[in-house]
Amino acid sequence: MSQIAIQQAGRRLGQLLRPTRALCRFFLPLQPVLLPQNRFDCFICTQTFHYIYDIDKGVEGAYRLLKPGGVLLVTMPTVSQKSVADDQPWKEYWRLTSDAAEWAFGHVFGAENVTVEAYGNVLVAVAFLLGLAAQDLPPKKRDVYDPHYQCLIAVRAQKAPIP
Repeated sequence: MSQIAIQQAGRRLGQLLRPTRALCRFFLPLQPVLLPQNRFDCFICTQTFHYIYDIDKGVEGAYRLLKPGGVLLVTMPTVSQKSVADDQPWKEYWRLTSDAAEWAFGHVFGAENVTVEAYGNVLVAVAFLLGLAAQDLPPKKRDVYDPHYQCLIAVRAQKAPIP
């Protein structure tokens, strides 16, 4: 993924996040038994869900740790080299499209509480796979979005507030 595409996704996610929310950072497997419930205003989970075999449980775990009104921010790759390191305890299982991300997060958070955006185009996809840097591509071509070549998926899911 080009650095520019990642920065654009980060800026867009930042715009979607309400600035009054407190941010927390922690690292735990997204296993429901290990997660605190109703604890965080915001959970930022980047480039992780494609490693979770039972993605439904991962989304449910993320939902449970949010306070009512809390926001989950997620990024996921779609075009990428597969991680094949034998000495790692994880494996990659999924490459979600924007449609699949809407379903995966929408059926837990409610479709009306989920925003999904995709970034990329064929040039960015090929350049990424060839190992080119963002600055190797002309910005006018690099920054154009083509829905047929999604390279990065960004999700904003909000747990419904208590009425």
